[in-house]
Amino acid sequence: MCVSLTLSVRPTHLLALQAVRRAGAASILANIGGGGGTSSSSSSSSSTPAPAGRAVPLTGGVKKPYRYRPGTVALREIRKYQKSTNLLLRRLPFQRLVREIAQEFKSDIRFQSTAIMCLQEAAEAFLVSLFEDTNLCTIHAKRSTIMVRGMRLARRIRGMCVCVLFFFCNDYHHGVSLCVCVCAGDLA
Repeated sequence: MCVSLTLSVRPTHLLALQAVRRAGAASILANIGGGGGTSSSSSSSSSTPAPAGRAVPLTGGVKKPYRYRPGTVALREIRKYQKSTNLLLRRLPFQRLVREIAQEFKSDIRFQSTAIMCLQEAAEAFLVSLFEDTNLCTIHAKRSTIMVRGMRLARRIRGMCVCVLFFFCNDYHHGVSLCVCVCAGDLA
């Protein structure tokens, strides 16, 4: 290990410098301590040097939290969400989105709660399967990060059109209900 330090040498520190050459860089902080060789901004209440053989913590005694390796938490979350059957999107934001889209076509429209839940189930199933196909395209391209071009390729292979049509079906017994039609046509 190669360490270079600049110290102000005074006759009282000559013995300490000889010990540093023998022991290595860790002893510099322990033996010289607060002797003027290093400047630190940590707030310690006493100005006495640390005992010999103990290194002074550079973070002020605060223990760093444990960090998992990249990908470990992601794999744990994948297992967690694959086990559960809960909906992933929040109910109220999805409901506001559905109502906002429906307002463009007809004002003063009402929805049954089961209809919105059905729409949310279908939307989440569609998105999950689209991400699965996108992940397959990413693996085929020898990458590990999904990109927009992988999602475009997955949609093109599926034969999906870019447009999604919303229309309303009139049913005299149950009122007006929202129907979704995805165009399966030629991609230009």
